[in-house]
Parts: sequence; structure tokens; C-alpha cells
Amino acid sequence: MVSARPVVLSLLLLASACGNGTLHLESQTPPAAARSTCSDLLAHVPAKVAGQSRHEDDATWAVAWGDPAITLTCGVARPSGFVAGSACTTVNGVDWYIPQSQLDSTVPVDLTLTAVYREVYLRVELPKDYWPPANTLVDLSGVVKSRDPASGHCL
Repeated sequence: MVSARPVVLSLLLLASACGNGTLHLESQTPPAAARSTCSDLLAHVPAKVAGQSRHEDDATWAVAWGDPAITLTCGVARPSGFVAGSACTTVNGVDWYIPQSQLDSTVPVDLTLTAVYREVYLRVELPKDYWPPANTLVDLSGVVKSRDPASGHCL
């Protein structure tokens, strides 16, 4: 039996725009140790990602661009499936983990990318509409590298 919980959580994260044009993102509060880094990083994200403008939103720990929304959430948990030696994609000095099931797809799919080996984990939800993912990762990697110190690197 398939659980509806992941679908409901996804809908909360990628909420639709409200009548006043403000996007309401749901995000979990990061651990206390991550909040300073997250505040600094999110205050410096680019106005555009993958050619899409940033939404006005009321989230503290997440930002979004475009429609469908590309979302970045700061201070998330270590991604399930990510272990030492997991394959990563490195873009401009930032290592990004993508679950193997998404990498194995032969057609563009929605991706969940997580910046790993940083002081704070950052998750990017990237709709398949924005393929290739390299454009988004190039746009975000500069701020991640400058605001979220590395704690290691992919092999």
C-alpha cells in the first residue's frame, strides 16, 4: 500500500500561490546550531534561479523561484540513502547528492538535490520543467559555497 504522507508533505512544501500573489512555503525549523548559517545564506540567495524570479513568501527557512516552484529549504536532515561514498555531483565546489532512483531515470524527472558535506544540509526541490539541473546548481552553488562552510567533500 502506498502512503499518502509523502504526497501531502510535498504539497505543503510546494504550495500554490495565494490570491494575493504571496507564496506560502511550509518549512521545518532547522536545529538551533544551523539557524545562523541558514539566516545568512537565505538572505543572500539570488533573485533569479534557472531564469526564474524569486517569489515573495512568508517562510523563514525556505525560498522559491518560478512556477512550478524550485524550492530551497535550509537546515534539513541528512538525506536518507546518503552515506560515505555515495555518488555526488560537484558544481562550483559544492557537492550535491541526488537519490540513485532519480539518477537512474531515462527521462527528466522531478529531482531532490541536497547540498552535502556542508555545515548545514540544504535541499533543492527541482521540477523536471527546469532540466538540465546544472543551471539551477550553478545559480545556487556560489551562495552555498560562500555562506555554508564545507565539512568534507565527495570522493
